[in-house]
Order: sequence, then C-alpha cells, then structure tokens
Amino acid sequence: MAKLLLTDDRLKAITKKALEKRGLTLTGYSVDGMKEMAESLREALCDAISHVIPSFNVNAVKVLKPVKDYEDSYTVDIHFPDEILKRKSLWVGSKQNGRNKYGGYTGSGVYDLIGLYSSGYVAHKQVFGYWVGHANDPYWGSRIKLEANPFISDVINAFIAEHPDVKVNYPHEWGG
Repeated sequence: MAKLLLTDDRLKAITKKALEKRGLTLTGYSVDGMKEMAESLREALCDAISHVIPSFNVNAVKVLKPVKDYEDSYTVDIHFPDEILKRKSLWVGSKQNGRNKYGGYTGSGVYDLIGLYSSGYVAHKQVFGYWVGHANDPYWGSRIKLEANPFISDVINAFIAEHPDVKVNYPHEWGG
C-alpha cells in the first residue's frame, strides 16, 4: 500500500481541489461513501446490541449528516439518544386492585446501559422490585454480577480491520 505524504501546503491545496472535483475528500472517500460506511457500522452495532440487550430500542439510533471539521476532514456521528441509554431502577411498592401504590425506586437507575454491559459490574446486594415498562411489570430480582462483554469493541475492531484509514471514536465505558 502506497502512502502519500503531503508536506507542502500548496501541494495539499492542489490535491484537495482535484479530489473535490471528483467528489472525494482528502481521505479518498466521498461524503456519501462516508455516510454509507457509518450506516453499515450503525447496522453492525445495532445488531450486536440487540443480541446482548434485547429490550434496547435500536430504531432510535441514527447516522447524522457528515460535518467538515477544521482540518478539512469529515466526521460522521452515530447518535445514541440519552433516553435509550437510560434505565430506571426497579420500583418497590405494592399493587392494590391492579394499580401500583407508590413506594419509590430502589436506586438512581442506569445512565448508560451499553456502558454497563460493556464494562460489567458487581453489586453489593440484590434488590427486588417491579420492572416497570415491561410486560405486566414483573416482580424481579436485580442481577448481582454482570460480566464485562466487549461486544461493542468487537464490532468496531472488525469495522476498522475493513477500513484501516477510518478513525472511530467511542466512549471509554463502551471499550473505546
């Protein structure tokens, strides 16, 4: 594989103009091609997430429009909205005549569900409560331990192996 090192600003400007005429960026990918790559990464990520976290709303994950940065390269964000990353804790209380009697939640909830599954955890104790929002709000015991699962890193590493010249940034909690 040949590499071209552009050190002269004038040469870089000439090359940039020639690439732009052909609809390409300095990376050699078109902006549309970069968005297509991001879409394929999104699909692979969502597939992996749905296997590990079946209740995760993968339909809310979106690929945003490519944005040119200060170095004339492009960034394409894959957006995971906060509301799909969060989960409430188990709810404690009682049911009377089919209605919930308020008792409160067992904790503050999870702010990053993917990070939780990627990093794993060990709880101090098991708590019990209703899993509000699931079929019939089942009474449930929390997990005491969840092993770390590198499923996000595995998908991103496979993507990088196919596209070694593309940089992928992702949260440390997800393995990045």
